[in-house]
Order: sequence, then C-alpha cells, then structure tokens
Amino acid sequence: MTTNGTTPGRLAGKTALITGSDSGIGQATAIEFAREGADLVVHYLHDEQGASHTKAEVEAAGRRAVVVQADVSDEDQVSRLFDEAVTAFGSLDILMNSAGVDASGTPVAELSTAVWDRAIRTNVYGYFFCARRFIQLRLAAGEPGKIINVSSVHADNPNAGGSDYDCSKGAIRTSTSTAWLREWCSPRSTRPRSTTRSCSRSRCRAFPGSAPPSPPRSPSSPSFSPPRTQTT
Repeated sequence: MTTNGTTPGRLAGKTALITGSDSGIGQATAIEFAREGADLVVHYLHDEQGASHTKAEVEAAGRRAVVVQADVSDEDQVSRLFDEAVTAFGSLDILMNSAGVDASGTPVAELSTAVWDRAIRTNVYGYFFCARRFIQLRLAAGEPGKIINVSSVHADNPNAGGSDYDCSKGAIRTSTSTAWLREWCSPRSTRPRSTTRSCSRSRCRAFPGSAPPSPPRSPSSPSFSPPRTQTT
C-alpha cells in the first residue's frame, strides 16, 4: 500500500480513468486505486461536488487527479474526456466504465422509446465509446492496458420495471467477452474484465415498495474491498 508513503502500491506509476467516479462504486474504487499508487481522471456528469470530493481523497492519498465533466452517451464528449485525460497525464493504463443510469421502474407496456434510449445510450453506447477510444490509445502506444466494465447481477436476475437497465447490463457483460473487446485485443494487449454489482448507494431511484438501501461501507473500513473482477 502507499498509505505509509514508503511502500509502492500495486498500481504505482499507473493512470486510471473511472467514469462516474463522483459517487458510489466509481468513487470508492478511485480512492482505493489512489491508495494503491494510481493517478486518477475523475469523471462526473452532474455532481461536481462529489467529483471534487473524490479528487480531494485521491490527493490525500498522495496521488494526482484531474476532474472532467462529460456525458458518456455523447460520442463527442467522450472524445473530449479522453483528450483532456491524455493532456493531463500523457497516457492511460486503466479504464473503468462505471457511469450509468438505473432502471426507470416503468413496465414495458408504458416504457417510452426516449427512456429506453437513455439507458441503452448511457449504459451500452457510453461503455462502447470509452472502450473504443481507450483501446485505440493502448494500440497506438504499443502497450497493454486494463478495462473494467461494471455490469449487474440483474442481467441474470431481472426486476419488474427494470427492462431498460437489465437489458443494458446484459449487453455490457456480453460485449466484454465478445466482439467489442476480444476481437480487438490480442492476448498480450488490452485485457477486458467484467464485474457485477448487487446493490450500492449511488444516484439510483428506488422502486415503489422497495427497501431502503443499506448504509455504504467506507473505503477506510477494514471490511471494504474494491470490486473484484472476473474473466469473462
């Protein structure tokens, strides 16, 4: 760990871009990555205060951080996000796709095309736009990299009213192991991974009658660990 300022962490010398690192899983992972020695590109859509908090925690761990606002569902804004990241740090070694929108809670019969498109464009296109640009950077550098895509257990265990979210998360898992990544990456270059989440405290809307979320565990808690990844 790098917390004592003397022992190099497992991510020493690496730079990571984590989308949605203003809150929830993205924020907790960014802080933990910094404690392991990584510099961070902190991304947010609306919550500038949350992103600033993440940046402060990264810097408190002795690492560098820049904050960039962007809508990952917009291809041009993703290009700007990566341009600013490269300008700040020169290169990127790790991409974690964590930004996303939650289920609308709307039955299919009442689900508008606009609501469906919002989930697919953010949770699927957004991951695609970021992964594509990251892979291009790593191939141009001739060096390996790591991609972590945050999926969900609801890809296998769907909820009523969650078809927009659940379908998008299933697409993320499939894309990680098929055309988007493995067709583009040699065994010695970029390595894609997918990790699933069950429930975390983020900006998610609760379904009517659902139980309130449990309090989040602090990254400093002994029981906290960053998301574990699995080969897909």
